[in-house]
Amino acid sequence: DAVKSLGKNVIDAATSVFDIHSPSKVFRNEIGKRLGEGMILGIKDIAPAVSKETSNMSKKSIEAAKSEFDAFKSWLSDKKYFNEITLEDELYAWEEARKRYANYADQRKEADKEIYRLKKELETKQFNDSKQWISDRKYYDQMSAEQELQAWERLQSKYLEGTDQRKEADKEVYRLKKELESNQFNESKQWISDRKYFNELTTEQELEAWERIQNEYLE
Repeated sequence: DAVKSLGKNVIDAATSVFDIHSPSKVFRNEIGKRLGEGMILGIKDIAPAVSKETSNMSKKSIEAAKSEFDAFKSWLSDKKYFNEITLEDELYAWEEARKRYANYADQRKEADKEIYRLKKELETKQFNDSKQWISDRKYYDQMSAEQELQAWERLQSKYLEGTDQRKEADKEVYRLKKELESNQFNESKQWISDRKYFNELTTEQELEAWERIQNEYLE
């Protein structure tokens, strides 16, 4: 009983001192309120330091990215100087660089420009290689006019209208079609002439032959 009485007296005393009325006004007004105010003031005090540190970290990250990017460009320049890298490999390297520096505006912009330049160079190189292949086949009589036309039509389909490569391909396709038309016409004429020479063609048959040729060409 004495212990219970002592405990009750302690609780009553604490209740009286801290003005406890579920919840305690003392804890609410004196401790809880001031604790919250203190936290707010603490956050306000430390905010500039946090902002400055964040800014410093960002600057360091940008500087590190620039240094690394410059080293990459130097390495690429050396490879090109000693002819140790193809256009295709150089394009791949820049595409990987664009991914790596996607969050750095200056580096990403430079990578985009290099990728555009290399794609244009590759287009020109591939076109010239195809032209040379056609030229070589013709020189060694390994390509007929029909095969040459097909080769140029394949090239024509690879490039957009308005590009220099497409314009050149269009001209070659047009030239070859006119050339083939002329060849076919001359072959038909020669066939008629040969049949007449050997008396293998009547006047009616010759007329029919010329009418067939007539129908093959526009007015």
